[in-house]
Amino acid sequence: MLPSLGVRESPLSSELDELADCARLLDLGEYRIFQAAYRAWFGHEPSEADLKPGFAGYLRGLRLPPWVRHYCRRVIAEAEAEDRLRRHVDWRALLGGRDVAVVTVLGAVLLTLMSVG
Repeated sequence: MLPSLGVRESPLSSELDELADCARLLDLGEYRIFQAAYRAWFGHEPSEADLKPGFAGYLRGLRLPPWVRHYCRRVIAEAEAEDRLRRHVDWRALLGGRDVAVVTVLGAVLLTLMSVG
């Protein structure tokens, strides 16, 4: 609920915010997000016919398909986890003041291992 206006946020507006956040985080357009989400959910490349109903529904203001919602939430959660890790781990102290590039690579490896497990 938006406190100052007393207006409830609809599930659709929340989903659209998540889609916009996901697109911004991955630097992709919405259609590319649909493609990546489909690939992650179904395990194969989507055809145009696979994406058309869900994307057309999105353009008409209908709810996002579950596989797009899931993908966007996962991307956002991973970005938030990465941000928390960056803020709370003093990589330089941990690695004895090594180069920032090394620290970044090691942080990315750790995050990947955490998300796989």
